[in-house]
Amino acid sequence: MKLIAVGDIMPGGVLSITNTEYATKEVRDYLSSGDLRIGNFECAVEVPNPSGKKIMGGGNTIFIREQDAKRVKDLGIDIVSIANNHLFDLGPEGAFKAIEVLDCLGIKHCGAGRNLQEARRPVVVKKDGCTYAFLAFTDTRWNYMYEATDTEPGVNPLREDYVIQEIKAAKQLYDYIIVIPHWGKENTYFPTLEVEPLAKKMIHAGACLVLGGHSHRIQPVINICHGSIIYSMGNFLFSNRIINTPKFTWYPPEPIDVETLPKTIGIPLVDTPTIKLWRPLAYIGMMVESTINRNTHSKYKLTYTDMNNCVDLLKEGVFCKRLILGLLEFSIKFGIYKIVFILCEYYKSAKARICSKKR
Repeated sequence: MKLIAVGDIMPGGVLSITNTEYATKEVRDYLSSGDLRIGNFECAVEVPNPSGKKIMGGGNTIFIREQDAKRVKDLGIDIVSIANNHLFDLGPEGAFKAIEVLDCLGIKHCGAGRNLQEARRPVVVKKDGCTYAFLAFTDTRWNYMYEATDTEPGVNPLREDYVIQEIKAAKQLYDYIIVIPHWGKENTYFPTLEVEPLAKKMIHAGACLVLGGHSHRIQPVINICHGSIIYSMGNFLFSNRIINTPKFTWYPPEPIDVETLPKTIGIPLVDTPTIKLWRPLAYIGMMVESTINRNTHSKYKLTYTDMNNCVDLLKEGVFCKRLILGLLEFSIKFGIYKIVFILCEYYKSAKARICSKKR
């Protein structure tokens, strides 16, 4: 089985308004070379009267129009994780709408549902006499999250004992287990100190492949034992978007010239439509190619999303990015990652103090 995995997908935003091309031929050809294509569908789908914790709290809501989801189908994505911190941004209604739209497009999904039974249900694929089970989980410690219970909708929770139990149980039923966790810290190259050992425990519990996300940055690809760990694939097709009061994703009711709108990198409180741009490193992602068998092995190609929200293969700075990821991979494999992580955190803290004094 040759699986191609990509990172975070939010196929609306500015792309919904400009309706331009969103993936080059090189990217499409690489995706089509796999037997299966996997991604993280990180958004709700618009509903008439949204509600929920994010809306009530004036939070950063991320959602698409229903018609935008067709881009996921057009790219050939077969399976998506919906276990993430944005599926319920418009409350349960927006999450249910996302599930309905994915079902209509024939895109399989895992990691959330109307109750825990649905949220924990794997996507199962049969090929060449083998079964492949996809399980998705997400960190639910944010106060705006909806965690699935026996009677309430939500996401499949990323709790260590529970996750390991689920992997072991799935391994009794299926040949290969692929885990898709939404974890770690945003805007960093580094897996956190709790994520790094958990990933290894997933492999030892029976997973052959771990496909992480949430950081909006690329993180190391590790081939160990009989499996592979990808700590984060970064953003794939995650369009810039327009935000409006207070911090909501906004879609104009009439045609608008996006070039005339002000731009911001942060997520401030705005009183006029403003284009929310990513920080530069967030435009870099990766497509991971995993050959799944008794000794699963993964490799990757780096991607770059330009200002027209079109995904292409990264052509500049590839060596530097691979070098950083290689050094992190080395430190993880040889047990010195904790020291590297602490030193880097100290460096960032010292740099921030120096910059604040200069101001």
